[in-house]
Amino acid sequence: MSGQDKLRYEFDSFQLDPRARVLLQRGRVVPLAPKVFEMLLVLVRNCGQVLSKDDLLDRVWPESIVEESNLTQSVYALRKALGARPDGESYIETIPRRGYRFAATVREIEQRDAGLGIRSLGVLPFSSLGAGSEEYLRLGVANALITRLSGIQQITVRPTSLMLKYIDRQDDLIIIGRELGVDSLLDGTIERAGDRIRVTVQLIGVADGAPLWAERFDEQFTNLLEVEDSISEQVTRALRIKLSGEEHRRMTRRSTENISAYQAYLKGRYFCERRAEDGLLKAIGFFEQAIAIDADFALAYSGLADAHFLLGVYRAHPPREVFPKAQAAAHYALALDPSLVEARSLLAYMRACYDWDWAGAEREFKQALALNPDYALARIWYSDYLSAVGRFDEALEEVQAALALDPLSLINNLNLALALYFARQYDQAIEQLERTLELDPHFALGHWSLGRAYRQQGRYDEAIEELRHAVALSGHSPLMVAALGRACAVAGRDGEARNILDSLREMALRRYVSPYDIATIHAGLGERDESFEWLDRAFEERSGRLFFLKVDPYWDGLRYEPQFKRLIARVGLTDGREMTEQTK
Repeated sequence: MSGQDKLRYEFDSFQLDPRARVLLQRGRVVPLAPKVFEMLLVLVRNCGQVLSKDDLLDRVWPESIVEESNLTQSVYALRKALGARPDGESYIETIPRRGYRFAATVREIEQRDAGLGIRSLGVLPFSSLGAGSEEYLRLGVANALITRLSGIQQITVRPTSLMLKYIDRQDDLIIIGRELGVDSLLDGTIERAGDRIRVTVQLIGVADGAPLWAERFDEQFTNLLEVEDSISEQVTRALRIKLSGEEHRRMTRRSTENISAYQAYLKGRYFCERRAEDGLLKAIGFFEQAIAIDADFALAYSGLADAHFLLGVYRAHPPREVFPKAQAAAHYALALDPSLVEARSLLAYMRACYDWDWAGAEREFKQALALNPDYALARIWYSDYLSAVGRFDEALEEVQAALALDPLSLINNLNLALALYFARQYDQAIEQLERTLELDPHFALGHWSLGRAYRQQGRYDEAIEELRHAVALSGHSPLMVAALGRACAVAGRDGEARNILDSLREMALRRYVSPYDIATIHAGLGERDESFEWLDRAFEERSGRLFFLKVDPYWDGLRYEPQFKRLIARVGLTDGREMTEQTK
């Protein structure tokens, strides 16, 4: 590397990095053709000096015979890319009959070694440079890179769920990096034009905005998987990470070689990440399309399992309809690729919340965490399991470990509050929920959880206000509506609670409403027989919320009833007495 290549150059809001061969403006890549970049580099290195046309031709096109029009076109492209200086003048002055001069003040900064001290990374959704670059592709390529790089133990990679908020970002990259709490950011642009795909990628250090690596790819769309392979490998080199043989095999392993199947999978993942019911149904269609093209596509089966599972978790469809489909798809994914921690974690959770096989679930969770101890969602689900069986200290340890991996995740922050709630530590739960809602004031589950915690403290007016907010934010989710009905019932607002019961029954004519949710309102009204009737229905359809039956404060008024003890035993849990005694 030459001495000059050890320098980077700054002028106004621009950074020019010869080593990475990239021009940035406020942290964003300014696309330049190779010869246009070369011309800028020559002009910047000779700022203030007049360079003749012949001199520029010799330096930018050495040992080539080109017409002067090439120079003129490159100057035009460069002026267009740079725009005007703050004083309104051009960065490149034309000196009549002599040549060109770069007019800005340039600062030379010595490059530091790339990768030193970099231990955390955020991969942003790619920006689009053309109408042909669908949003699924922008997010899908970023998600694929996150998945590949997450298997490296020396670096922590923020998950896709945390990156969704930046898909239409406006903030400076350094601000985003600091908000994410990462040392480095991978950012890029993507453009699909017919059967070709053009990708520009940069890796920057958040501390000073210095480019660590950059590259451009112009390939057939069918080579997208090769582009992802190349980006992943070059990022690890830029970060000076030495991969173990297993890490390298995991990072470069492809679940399919069929680009049509992969494209359908990316679309499925895009809609799955949106979490809405209509999006999950679209995701199922795309995952099934991917499997139809490539029947051995393990990741597509894993995605299909996730989509069916989420339909059940969010009470959009009956558990007996979607959970068996999720289990079957996850089992098939693991048969094809036993290393898929996502599928194994999901199976562990479902063994507890659907099969009620508590010992088997714990074995599966430990196997999942052995595969990848840095998979935060496995720790979150394991913390749910530990709370459900009354092992609150262990649950808090697991959720704290997940937060250390991903401190800005809404779900991780929420689950810390839920673990505190189930442990009856309501003050601490409320403090944690207030911090969570500072991250996103429109987080419906956050307001739902805060309302429930207020209700347990007897702060009924505050509880009802929070739960009304949750209902509005969630689009009148039955889960949120039922929680509001329960709060009204325990607050003595029987008329409001019964109106909500009627609305849930009317809603059930149009969509699925969990009998568990209806049981909670009857319990709040003191209607013991009706509550057990609906709990029996919830048992028959294997409602996922029975998972927390032993520890949920909803049921403290019924906990010593013989029917409740029998129900606890039927779902494979011990009597709730010892948990209640410990938390008094």
